[in-house]
Amino acid sequence: GGHDPWSDLALGWADPYIPRESCQITLKPFQDDHELVLLTPNWNKDDSAFDEYLLLEFYTPTGLNKFDSDHQYRNAYPQGPKVAGIRLWHIDARLSRYLGKQGGVDRFDTAKHTDPEDGGVGLMASNTYFKEAEDPSCSYLSMLGASYYDFDLLHMIWHDAQAGAHANPEDEITYKIGADKMLNANALFQDGASFDQATYRRQFAKGDKLDEGTTLGWSFSVSIEGSGEAARAHLTLTKA
Repeated sequence: GGHDPWSDLALGWADPYIPRESCQITLKPFQDDHELVLLTPNWNKDDSAFDEYLLLEFYTPTGLNKFDSDHQYRNAYPQGPKVAGIRLWHIDARLSRYLGKQGGVDRFDTAKHTDPEDGGVGLMASNTYFKEAEDPSCSYLSMLGASYYDFDLLHMIWHDAQAGAHANPEDEITYKIGADKMLNANALFQDGASFDQATYRRQFAKGDKLDEGTTLGWSFSVSIEGSGEAARAHLTLTKA
């Protein structure tokens, strides 16, 4: 498929809707129009993709997704879903500033920065799953140390993983999801699906809170009509 939507956003290839109050928004397929919805309790003054929020894209098996929804490459990559649905991402792209060496150790502040032109800044979170014990030469999962290891730069929130959905709790997807969980149709919020953070709290490191400790304050429901490039996702977005 194509790039994940955060990469498109960070590269300036997508301009999301950022609602400030309850509303309804209709999305065209992301692969065709690069439309996104960004949910945040408080958008940053820099209008920057380098922050924490939820990102909603309308996935369809069209455009750059079409080939991978029809084929599986040597069992090395998942075959993409052949259905349409909202793919929901928890983004934690907050930036930290480098403070220099103190006692021979690199130090960084923990205040959130959102301007990548600010100088000396780097991402607080990453999607690196290696642990130091496995490879002592490996960099920190976060340059801020172990207290940030549970935070991912990009984390897909799975629809088929709400609290209590599985008889065996070990089958539930949590915020500790790794690279072994491949995209399939169960991940998508399809027609009739809905989301609120309390229901999906096991997929967030801080449960009912975002990584920075704030309350999201948004929920949504999905209605999908049409198919292929003509498909549309109607979102009902509710601010608490």
